[in-house]
Amino acid sequence: MKVKEYPPRQVVAPGFENLPFDGASRPKENLYALKYSFGTQAIVEGYPSALGAIEKDYPESSKPRAYRLDNEVSRALYLPRLSISLLRSLDGAISIMVCDQKKNQQAGMLQNVDGDEVWYIHRGNGIFISGLGGFLFAPESYIYIPKGMLYAFLPFDAIFRVGMESKNKLLKPSFDGFIKSVPYDDEKCIVPNQYDRYDRFDEYTEFSSGFKSNIVFVKRANNYFWIEYRNSVLDCAGWSGNIYPFLIQAKHLDFPTLSRNHTDPTHFATFATEDGSAMISTFLSRHIHSLPYHHFNNWDEALFYAKGDYAARGGIVGAGDMTFHPQGFAHGPQPSAHEAWPEPKLGKDQPFVDELAIMFESRSPLIPTKETAGMEILDYWKSWSS
Repeated sequence: MKVKEYPPRQVVAPGFENLPFDGASRPKENLYALKYSFGTQAIVEGYPSALGAIEKDYPESSKPRAYRLDNEVSRALYLPRLSISLLRSLDGAISIMVCDQKKNQQAGMLQNVDGDEVWYIHRGNGIFISGLGGFLFAPESYIYIPKGMLYAFLPFDAIFRVGMESKNKLLKPSFDGFIKSVPYDDEKCIVPNQYDRYDRFDEYTEFSSGFKSNIVFVKRANNYFWIEYRNSVLDCAGWSGNIYPFLIQAKHLDFPTLSRNHTDPTHFATFATEDGSAMISTFLSRHIHSLPYHHFNNWDEALFYAKGDYAARGGIVGAGDMTFHPQGFAHGPQPSAHEAWPEPKLGKDQPFVDELAIMFESRSPLIPTKETAGMEILDYWKSWSS
């Protein structure tokens, strides 16, 4: 059975002829754009995201939240675990993770047979090693790890990273709509090689004392167990195939931007599942036409602020923090941020925002885990009530 989309329609109330359905997030004074699933755009009177109250018994897991992840209080909560899950999807397919790893913390190799992983390196340097070889890593980079791959992060100094685990394979997205794009050139990806095998990093051995290359900690059904092999699992002489880890630097990502509207976040997708159930997007420093849309969406969104002051949040959160915006809220810029932002501009007159943010999205609802207690910025939702 074949299906096709419903045809586009447009309806305008009397007295509001010539409304600018041109993709601007603030088309006129006292008129605001509100998007539904980034498909239908409505023009409404009155600030769409302004909240008055939330029902007393509203589910705690469905409220907008914000977390301080990269500070001393939160870092103390991570120990002695290597990584923790902050948000987990209701269907169990997606987990949003955070890791604050100290020098010499990892004792052996890891193997996740639950799903693919993508990690964003926020802070710290080191060696990534795998069953296929290794490479060096530094901040502002993504590392993709396919399901079942043997790997380890060996830090030169403490490394802080945030990431996603997905039971569905994470792939490079490609868009063929009115904007045609892919997020990066495959030639820019750094892949494991035998010149960077762990046993050839002699000058770095001080950073991995106690590491055993024949011990593997396997993650299966969300539990860990260990296996000791007779020989090192890193004695790879060469490899060939399409299942391998790789590194891509944020500076090598390439996304389209538009001069006449605020580009929808879908066009910043960096990794996505084949079934469209989850996505990782990257917002780089750029000229922007206007602040993000007020919108209702079909996704739960977790946004990690990696660099700069995110203009839409009005100074409430900053680098090292994460916000969680569940489905069911009209959300957009905080009122204070909206008032401070100039009217939409074109071309070279557009403001330049020096920021870097990573967005994790899931169609299945994301539920905060108990590990987030103590990291939360309380009553974050009230920032839309002013």
